[in-house]
Amino acid sequence: MKKYIFTDDCLIGNSTIDNEHRHLFEVLNTANEAACSGKINSAALARDLLEQLADYAGTHFAHEEAYMESIDDPELEIQKKEHSAFIRLVKDVMEEGITDDNAEEKLEELLSFTAEWLYHHIIGSDTLIGTVVRNKDLGEDEIFKFSGDYLTGIDAMDAQHQTIFEMIGDIHASAEDMKKGMDNYEKIVSSMGKLKDYIEVHFSYVEDYMSMNGIEGLKNQKKVHRSFLERLSRIDLAEVTDERAEYLVQLTEYLVEWITQYIKRLDVKAAE
Repeated sequence: MKKYIFTDDCLIGNSTIDNEHRHLFEVLNTANEAACSGKINSAALARDLLEQLADYAGTHFAHEEAYMESIDDPELEIQKKEHSAFIRLVKDVMEEGITDDNAEEKLEELLSFTAEWLYHHIIGSDTLIGTVVRNKDLGEDEIFKFSGDYLTGIDAMDAQHQTIFEMIGDIHASAEDMKKGMDNYEKIVSSMGKLKDYIEVHFSYVEDYMSMNGIEGLKNQKKVHRSFLERLSRIDLAEVTDERAEYLVQLTEYLVEWITQYIKRLDVKAAE
């Protein structure tokens, strides 16, 4: 039976949110155990388990959003949209997709999707909670600079990190120029493609380094990499028509915040 594990890379440093995330994984495992044991033989039972999951997720999302609002976290609106979309999806399956004949199968499918979604959401979004607020103390110019705080002691890895910072910083500068009237959109689209490709190369290097040196945590590191690359793939700049320059500025701030936390929490640890 598959077991969904809450790993240390899901910790965001807020005990309330971390404990609620941990409990969400426990709820998933309880429901999955019931599904795998053959106890789910009706749509009503499957819906009941999913209702419990949706209710707890909704409560957690409310707590998370309230905390973000209390610290004036600019990622709040993005989080609200992601939370609402998840709850809506679960409820749609509950209302339309489950019958007595497919209850067990549908429940297992949705639990697997939920575990994957939750892990990606925590890694891609929740680990950034509060980082924008904390980074304001650095000043905008400092946020996009690679500093000694990010050094791993592995020259190739550090050089790649520095290049990623420089690439994001260049995109940010172009987005700021767009706000002043310069037509940098096509340049930024091209630069974003190159950034994604380079980050992929960097992730492959880190994974190879960890594998060759027998460093623990490779499986989780790969999950983090896949989650972030999938998030990058979902960014469609062609769909952004209103306040395009401001969106791009916020996007680069998100990217540098994520990379900063990633280096400090994972790459530095992998290099120890």
